[in-house]
Amino acid sequence: REHIQHKGGNSRFIHCGDASDDARRCSNVITTPTQLIDLFPTMMDLAGVPHKERPAGLDGHSLVPLLFDSSGSSDGQPNTAVATRHFVVSQFHGCNIAMSWFLIVQTMPEDGCTYKLIQWGSGREVPPMLFNLTADRDEFHNLAWATQQRTVLVNDLLYKLDANLRSVVDYGQVAQDVAEYGQAMFRWWISQQGPNTWWAQLNASGLRWDKSWNRDPDGALAAVGEW
Repeated sequence: REHIQHKGGNSRFIHCGDASDDARRCSNVITTPTQLIDLFPTMMDLAGVPHKERPAGLDGHSLVPLLFDSSGSSDGQPNTAVATRHFVVSQFHGCNIAMSWFLIVQTMPEDGCTYKLIQWGSGREVPPMLFNLTADRDEFHNLAWATQQRTVLVNDLLYKLDANLRSVVDYGQVAQDVAEYGQAMFRWWISQQGPNTWWAQLNASGLRWDKSWNRDPDGALAAVGEW
């Protein structure tokens, strides 16, 4: 399911085996946050691939312990990482938005609710977004929207979630690296087009930003030059 702050976010992972599976297993609903990178080790477990034959250094954890109420994988080796993992993280870098974003989803022991924190860029350019996914599944209410009205609980959540996110990824540095790479690639593209043609190609008819660009072509070009 697409979301403006998280493309592909909030998707439900559904698993159901053949008719011989216990009906209870097919009706279980598990609220543990998972990630797409969990799918590969899960498939390895379901296929019975021994750990010694798997690629080293895989990210993600097998979901088999959640699927089958088991503490072990298909080859008998314990795998309780998913059950004990406190949070999952994600990041996005692309042409759809002006800067990178990073997020963490975590179920907090204080109230048992699952929260999502989204940080944009280095975390300084744009205020963060914080959602209670348990009470606000569609993410309509940003708990971090008004700085002056934040409660002690919200400030505590922001601090803890941000610290956990930073423990996985130095998002400020990553965002800076991505921004510098994008600018370097734009300079390279200009060098390939020629000084008298690149600006016309930016305003070519039919591009997805064509209408907004044409509201003020000179201003848009000046902004690109300043950047």
